[in-house]
This record gives sequence, C-alpha cells and structure tokens, in this order.
Amino acid sequence: MWFVHRYNHRYLQQFNNANLATAYPNETDIRVLWCLSLLNVAFEQQFQDSLLKSELSDEKSLQVSLTLCFLKVTGRIVNVSSTQFERVLAQLDTADQVSPFVLCDNNNRVDTIEWLSFARLQTGDWPGTLSLINDLYIAYNRSMEASNDYLTSAYRSLARTTSNLLCWLPYNIQFGPVAVSSLMIDSIQVPLNEFPQRALHVYEMAILSTSNRAINILGMARANAQLSNTGEATAFYRMLIAQIDLSNSKDSIFFHEEMDFIDKNEKIRYSTSNNLVQFTFIFIISLRVIFY
Repeated sequence: MWFVHRYNHRYLQQFNNANLATAYPNETDIRVLWCLSLLNVAFEQQFQDSLLKSELSDEKSLQVSLTLCFLKVTGRIVNVSSTQFERVLAQLDTADQVSPFVLCDNNNRVDTIEWLSFARLQTGDWPGTLSLINDLYIAYNRSMEASNDYLTSAYRSLARTTSNLLCWLPYNIQFGPVAVSSLMIDSIQVPLNEFPQRALHVYEMAILSTSNRAINILGMARANAQLSNTGEATAFYRMLIAQIDLSNSKDSIFFHEEMDFIDKNEKIRYSTSNNLVQFTFIFIISLRVIFY
C-alpha cells in the first residue's frame, strides 16, 4: 500500500489522525512512509489531470478529422461543433457522400475514437463512452464496404467498458478517488499540488542521515519526478537500481517503475534533440534558398 502508486486520500487522512509518531519511537520511519502517501495522492491527482488533457486532445483531433473529411467529400468547410456521428452525417449534401465520408481518414479516426472512449471511461463519463461506441457501430453500418476497423474497435471498447462497469466501478465507488483540492496536514490545509514539495523537503532531511536506505532514495526519485526535476529523478532512480542490485533484492514493482521512467525520459530527450537538428537543417536550407 505504501510503495505502489495507488493510495487514497481517505487513508492519508486516517494516517494523519492516528498520530502514529507517538506509538512508534522512530519518527523518521513514520515521516518517510507518510511522505510516500503524500506522493501517491499527488500522483493520483496528476494522473486524473493528464486524462482530462488527453480527452480534450482526442476530441480536438476528432473534430479536425471530421472537418477535413467534410472539405474533401463535399468541397465545403463545415464547423463541426458536435462529434456525434449521426449529427455529423446529417450535414452531408447527398446520401452518396455518406460512405466516402465514413471511410475518409478512417484509420486515424478509429484510433482517436477508441482512445477518447477510454479517456471518458477513466474520467467517469459513462454516457459519453457509450455514445462513442454507438458511433463506431453506426460508422461500420454506413461504410458500405467490408472494413472491420470500426467494428473491431467497437468490440474492444465495449469489452473494456463492460469490464470497468461490472468489475471496477463498485470498487471505485467504495475506495476510489474523490475530487479534492486540499487536505488537512499538521493542522494546515495544504493544496494537493504542494504535496511533492513537502515530501521532497522531508526526504532531503532523511537522506542526510541514512543516505543508503531504499525508501529514502525512492522518495527522492518520486518527489523530483513529480516536480519535473527530471535529471535529479533519473539520478536517484539509477541509485535505487544500484542499491537493489547490491542487496540482491529483485523487486519487480520498483524495477519496472525505475526503467519506465528512465526509458521514457531518454526517448523524450532524444526526440527533442532530433527535432532541434531537423529544425536547424530546414532553417539553414531556407536561408540558402532565400539569399542565394
């Protein structure tokens, strides 16, 4: 419960109210465990925020796809205010345009709709999720071609939704996150976005006295990662890997967390560097074309 990135704010509040520091003489251990709970609650909030951003991005991509296909099929620029498929199809000029419109950009659109349905499912927008699945079935029935892209995506999305509603929804209702913006900590109302900084301060003090403890190194890595201190986070994750190797303890949860973070940021750094090289090359070629 303490070490994985799943922790509910209710448990954190109970932990605060229990005053465990008086029950256990080693307050440092209590404080570092408490800080892991701070980071887990903040991580949960950041995950929800990223889902909302992903949902907005997918909705925008779907609108752009539909708008461009309208231009290609009808020669008209149409402002697509609603992505509900039946309403979109109603704006076409003739029935002959339906099948070409449905098949236009269908590969990208299928992926976008499926990702959007997943984002809506995770944010609790059940009607929106089911509406998108219905759109996939409508698109398949109106395509007039033996293309299974829409139907396959509809089956996957429906199976994912059914599993979430029947298996995970009861659990989420009982134990899942409730929308909160702050919690009472040490008699002070603290915003969730300040949790990582508070945790980092505690771990900085703890690591001075016990620098080789895995829990302190893990806390420093997670706190820096949530504060976007990528270099520091990577260094502490590498230190944790070395510590695990020395102790001959193969913890799959820690190992995958460390490697995922390092690999992800290596790819981002490579992509950024590659984009900069490409931009510089294009800029130089443009200057040569202009001045020579």
